[in-house]
Amino acid sequence: THTHTHTHTHTHTHTHTHTAMMWITYAPISDLVAEFYGVPQSVVNLFSVSWSILYLPGSALHTYVMAKRGVRQVVLLGIAGTALGGVLRTLGSLLVDAGTIGTLPGYLMTLLGQALAGLVQPIFVNGSAMIAAIWFGVEERDLATAASSFCSPLGSALGQFIPPMLVSENDDGDVEGMTLLHAVQAGIALVGFVAVLVAFAEAPPTPPSRSTELRHREDRGTMAATDVLRTAWGMLRDQQFQILLWSFGVGLCMFNSLMTLINEYTAVEGYSDNDAGIFGGIFLMMGLVGVIAAGVVMDATHAYRAIFKTAFVLAIGSLLFLIVALRPGQFAWSAVAFGAMGCVMLSLLPIALETAVECTYPASEEISAGMLFSIGNIFTVGCVYFMETLIKLHDDYDSTVFTPVNLALLAFAGVAVLPALFYSGPNRRYEAEQLAGGAAAAADAEAGA
Repeated sequence: THTHTHTHTHTHTHTHTHTAMMWITYAPISDLVAEFYGVPQSVVNLFSVSWSILYLPGSALHTYVMAKRGVRQVVLLGIAGTALGGVLRTLGSLLVDAGTIGTLPGYLMTLLGQALAGLVQPIFVNGSAMIAAIWFGVEERDLATAASSFCSPLGSALGQFIPPMLVSENDDGDVEGMTLLHAVQAGIALVGFVAVLVAFAEAPPTPPSRSTELRHREDRGTMAATDVLRTAWGMLRDQQFQILLWSFGVGLCMFNSLMTLINEYTAVEGYSDNDAGIFGGIFLMMGLVGVIAAGVVMDATHAYRAIFKTAFVLAIGSLLFLIVALRPGQFAWSAVAFGAMGCVMLSLLPIALETAVECTYPASEEISAGMLFSIGNIFTVGCVYFMETLIKLHDDYDSTVFTPVNLALLAFAGVAVLPALFYSGPNRRYEAEQLAGGAAAAADAEAGA
């Protein structure tokens, strides 16, 4: 690993973590946000749903700038957009607090800032496998992808824990702390911008692995939009990649929807905003354990197909556990169930990313990652409002666990897991490295003779 790798990685993880925190900020305090801006709770959900709507155009922006300008410029664009979005959100709530503008204009300004941050989100999410491939060798690459993927659950966990601590309703019934929350997050983004500007390098002096050297030999600056489209179309025609795309897309849709609606979902069982924040935080913090475990196992075995299938089977088991455990007065068991589900579901992030890279090599890592996350976010747009409607159909606990929303979650899990069991894609990148390593060893032996 090169000298600047750790500084570079820390800078990227800081920005990635903060982006995830901004995405989920409003979910645990959705009722207070609705009261502050004077809008229905379903409109508050647009703060997170807007990120799903903008994911596909954001991925296209990421791929284009990456092809034309390289890694450093695209990451700088991402953190600049995030910082500007944070400033706009702060102005929106500050002007409402000061009475300068009405609640609806304040909401729209805040939504504009949130949308701007959402547009550049794919730069960090899609880049996890790419950053790992550029900066880490074969022995560390899977773990590096897992570490980068772990930024999403870490940021989301902070986004679940912190807002209920800063935003509350005072004795007069007014919501306070919204501007403070926005200002803190904007400040973190500005620190990230300076860090990227100072410390983020384009690439190490020499490629860390043979596969990276082979794939990056072609000058990225010559890549045209038609090349990207041709590569994406080739992936879509690959049956094994279609399985990855479908199964991961549905799984990501479930995760996004559950995190967005966690306040409303757990309120049916009598749990408060703070409880919802704790459940979400436990889900995401235990996800960190799953992400790191997945990275260690992939680094040690490179058994991507078996790991991918096993994780999906465990995911449906953890969902059943959550459905049975989430009951009134069972906070401890509910917390354990959320933790178990987070540990399994979030481990699928690095597993799916690395499996997709293996399946589509020598195609660019950010293209396969962008397609995986884009399809999941497209599914999320309709799913959030569909699940919200199902929650409202059965919003009082009556001892049954098989509510409309739980049956929908089980159906989603089933249609994700079943195709995953038939995945049999190749490990093209790993095999290319093994062949290259064997050829190099033979050449060295011949030279020695």
